[in-house]
Amino acid sequence: MWIDILPDLLRGSTSTFCLLILLPILSRNKLKPLITWTLMPMIILVDVVICAQLYMTRNYTGVLYYSLAFYVVFIVGLKMLLKDTYLQWLFNSVTVLNTYAIIVIASFYLCYLFPQPAYANTAIRLVLFALAIVFFKKILRPLYLEVSENWGAFLLPTSGILVGYLYILTALDDVESSMNQHSGYFYLLILITLLTYSAILLSLKSLRGKFLLREENIRRQANEWLLKSEIASYESTVIAAKQTRHDIRHHNAIIAEYLNSEDLKGALDYLALYESNLQEQPIKNYSKHPTTNAVFRLFERRARQKGIKFSIQAEADHYYHSDGADVGIMLSNLLENALSACQACHSIEKIIVYRSTLQNGSLLVEIENSFEGNLEFENGLPKTTKPGGGTGLKSVVRMVENYPGMITIQQSINRVIVQMIFPIETPQQNA
Repeated sequence: MWIDILPDLLRGSTSTFCLLILLPILSRNKLKPLITWTLMPMIILVDVVICAQLYMTRNYTGVLYYSLAFYVVFIVGLKMLLKDTYLQWLFNSVTVLNTYAIIVIASFYLCYLFPQPAYANTAIRLVLFALAIVFFKKILRPLYLEVSENWGAFLLPTSGILVGYLYILTALDDVESSMNQHSGYFYLLILITLLTYSAILLSLKSLRGKFLLREENIRRQANEWLLKSEIASYESTVIAAKQTRHDIRHHNAIIAEYLNSEDLKGALDYLALYESNLQEQPIKNYSKHPTTNAVFRLFERRARQKGIKFSIQAEADHYYHSDGADVGIMLSNLLENALSACQACHSIEKIIVYRSTLQNGSLLVEIENSFEGNLEFENGLPKTTKPGGGTGLKSVVRMVENYPGMITIQQSINRVIVQMIFPIETPQQNA
């Protein structure tokens, strides 16, 4: 008897196993992976034992109703273990159930194209679920985690599709014979499902682009504010220094008067009072370019606080001829990446080196920083593992190309080196 229902058991357990893997992919799970993998065999075992009783009587309609009830209860219970909002959780659950319906229906029709349809059905489901898992993890999950709005709009059409599947499946007396007799309805519903999710995917990509642009603008404005503050601080320091030099003449005259009167004690007391009121305002000039000098002051202070050595050799920064804000944003993004890379180092010296020199009539800028590990490159740029990451570097590349200039990024032993080359005279200047 068990041999007779073996294909059914394989098919059912495979579907349950893949569904349990698929459900948490789009969510922020609170459970540790070890707990998840411990609970999964127990859930599958209970499911197999219950379904086996139905398979023995070939009651596939009963299996359908049981599976629906089981998955609904499981999904509702799963909400307590997730960090998602209710709308995200509902969209995730509906999407997984729609995916499950497509795979079950598609495997039912495709299995007859192969020998041993009963076992081919299981193999087809396994392949389709594997493709769905890869698609969810690599494409849909990054979009899903970054977009936090409009889930209600996405939920409406997907819920309608799920209702369509449930209505067709439950309205028929015998599931197996009805699927054979009304295949056109199922083909049409699968097509509608694929078209709907394609539209949702395009919408998610569009929203993601808008969110990234908004974040980039916010970061740019914040960096501009920091640079303006640093420049203002630098200018006030210069003004204070000029005032101090101007006031020194008066102090010298007062001291000379004390000495001419042979009042040595009065001169010493005056010097002590002047020294106590004197405020040191050290002026650090790293560059002749005011914006880059502000950037260096800002990041040198950050690097010093984090125990990172920051070496600056800005010999040719005054040849930057782009808008000061663009130069500031460009260098800020690169130095911020360099600081992050240095902070992640544990077994090597943490160092950042900035160099700007003239080379063959062009401005050559190099930023070198410590780095542990191996970078993966895509289209000449390091791949990021952070959701939504890489925006700052893409912004730098766009600014360099608009300069116009060239940028290259390479990795050597324990170092990452960014090189930028800018022409001193641009076509716009020569026109």
